[in-house]
Amino acid sequence: MVELARESCSSYIKPLPLSVERETYEWRAALQCFHAVGHAVMYARKNDVMQSINDCDGMPYDWMQELCSYGAFMEY
Repeated sequence: MVELARESCSSYIKPLPLSVERETYEWRAALQCFHAVGHAVMYARKNDVMQSINDCDGMPYDWMQELCSYGAFMEY
């Protein structure tokens, strides 16, 4: 599923340091992109929460994992 994120959110596959202003367009777009990936992962995994969370844990950065998991749990 990391491929899904790379394809969908390629502009944001990078660390976003805590010093980044969280109200910038880039920050909000990155958050929403990985949150949406979490929804898509749940759909692709037929609502298997544990598999979806494992997929989200494969994202390269902690903030991506967190947002992906958040989207997956919302879908649940």
